[in-house]
Amino acid sequence: MSEIPPISDFMAPHPYTIDLLETASTAEKVMNMHHVRHLPVVDGSAVVGILSDRDIGLARRLYKEHFDGTVLVKDICLFESFTATESTPITEVAKVMSDRRLEAVVVVRAHTPVGIFTTIDACRALATCWKDFAKGHRGFLSRLFG
Repeated sequence: MSEIPPISDFMAPHPYTIDLLETASTAEKVMNMHHVRHLPVVDGSAVVGILSDRDIGLARRLYKEHFDGTVLVKDICLFESFTATESTPITEVAKVMSDRRLEAVVVVRAHTPVGIFTTIDACRALATCWKDFAKGHRGFLSRLFG
């Protein structure tokens, strides 16, 4: 049986992050500037949660005119996010994402973010899998399923 590839083979490395004491409006600017939908939330260099563009949108609607400058990341982020290490098998990460309906997983090394794996990355991995399958190359599939 072949080894299942680790999440590090598919993650986006060097994710943009946001400090938990930063404003939500600053987080929104970072997301827009870098065209990302998720930011790992850090306290110092350690991951403590994750913030999505949906969290920002909901906070904008709830806080309306008080949003800019007063709402902090710590007030709206998800603290009980799932993290994985670089060596976590992609199948394990995909299972947790599916079971918990997560859109993103932060990949950490000693609690420091080194990557992010999103549903978009999962779709790319799946597309690669089936592209190889269609070509008659079972290498990727055999790496996943043995």
